[in-house]
Amino acid sequence: MKFICFKNGKCKSYEISEAMEDNSEHDMISKYTGHIGEWNLVWVGIISLLQITFGLQTFAFPFQTVNKDFWCAGLPSTPFSSENSSLNSCVFEGDDPSLPPAKCSNFEFSHEYYGTTIIEDFNLVCDRKYLIASVETCGILGTVLASVISGWISDKYGRKPILMISLFLQVSLGTLLAFSNTLVMLMILRVLVGFATSSVFILNDVLVMELVSPKYRSAVGILNMMMICVGNVILAGAAYLERDWRNLQIMITAPWIILLLTWYCIPESPRWLLAMEKYDQLMDLLKRMSKVNHKTLPSDIREILEKSPKEVENNKELNLFKEVFSKPYFWKTVLLLLIYFTMGGIYVALSLHLVGLGGDIYLNVAVSSLVEMFVTTLTILFALKFEVGQLIMYCMLACGISLLSVNIVSESWNWGVIALAILARCLSGASNNVINSYAAKLFPTHIRNFAIGLGYFSLGVSGVVTPYIWLLEHVYELLPLTIMGIYGIAAVFLLCIIEKL
Repeated sequence: MKFICFKNGKCKSYEISEAMEDNSEHDMISKYTGHIGEWNLVWVGIISLLQITFGLQTFAFPFQTVNKDFWCAGLPSTPFSSENSSLNSCVFEGDDPSLPPAKCSNFEFSHEYYGTTIIEDFNLVCDRKYLIASVETCGILGTVLASVISGWISDKYGRKPILMISLFLQVSLGTLLAFSNTLVMLMILRVLVGFATSSVFILNDVLVMELVSPKYRSAVGILNMMMICVGNVILAGAAYLERDWRNLQIMITAPWIILLLTWYCIPESPRWLLAMEKYDQLMDLLKRMSKVNHKTLPSDIREILEKSPKEVENNKELNLFKEVFSKPYFWKTVLLLLIYFTMGGIYVALSLHLVGLGGDIYLNVAVSSLVEMFVTTLTILFALKFEVGQLIMYCMLACGISLLSVNIVSESWNWGVIALAILARCLSGASNNVINSYAAKLFPTHIRNFAIGLGYFSLGVSGVVTPYIWLLEHVYELLPLTIMGIYGIAAVFLLCIIEKL
């Protein structure tokens, strides 16, 4: 049930279809300022640059924790001899054969190819090796927290202020992370940086989609996501040039402070302003939009907007969690969470575990990201011809089939398995690039960001589960890829169900 609110303050309940909510012909902002014009394109382009920071921060961890050869540096009370300390060994043998081997507490690391890493600085080898997973999990924990909190806050206080505050936290805390001198400090900062980075990612995506007409949201959303691939390519180049993890962290974080200069220029979402009935701010924004887009606003535009249907509740203190799980949206929310879980699980798993395919780690990341950019470009073209739901279903069906097909590829032909896994990664990436556009069609403005945030919460949970699924490779080498294939097919079925609702 929705309410139409008139200037006199009275509201009348009415039913409105989801199709009408998302139909460009009924979008009041686009009707008077254009579906997509010069103003929209300029700001979508500028704001999309923020997504590069997500690719840099999220995927830097493998470069900062790359495995290197190490050896025992000796004990203070025992003479050290490099001949008595095996490579990658956790025990020490002194020159005196009468003394039993001792457990190493100090290590030296090779710098032949890689620089200083997190593993080296905090001695995360031998009985402390498990802490690497804990440090990685801290970043995921920050993502999970941001997925719900940032969406709720921005739905209440606006997209722009929370986005820019998150960017400030990302730059400042991300730079501070490079100066971590204890493992506890490193882990705490990774949680905070993960929270800020994911907040920028989520709010950025919602804002750019709300700056354009529903007709172009899919294409704009995909283009916005492609900036993550650009970030990955930049990351590979930066990591190749700077092998020290601390210097790399500063290199990929500090320069983005320049984007904070746009704080007062970046526009608020006009659709959020309309939904929240902030007409003074909305009118100023519409005047700028129409001027750049060469449109003429009607003299009574404010009165028209005030009389237009609003996506508001009669209760000002809206319980967003209760709303997304209310009767009109309950099954859509549940199914969407499962879709985010399966699709996100595939992409996270393949992104993290394709790094160790062999060969040059920097080249692997750069090439795979460039391929994903190409597939993303094709997705934009298809998004203009197909419904978003259909596009996701086609991609996930092909993704699932590709991953299940690894079982019929000869084990001696390892490149066949690798090729299928890379194809699946690109297809799942294309689907994840457009899933937010699809989710935006399912919910009205006042709960849209919160619903998408819940989706990312589900994706974060999937990211936590993924490493444990990959341990099943010890049972059967291709079992993790097979499970991911089942994920892909399951996502198709879930999409079929949600399309029938």
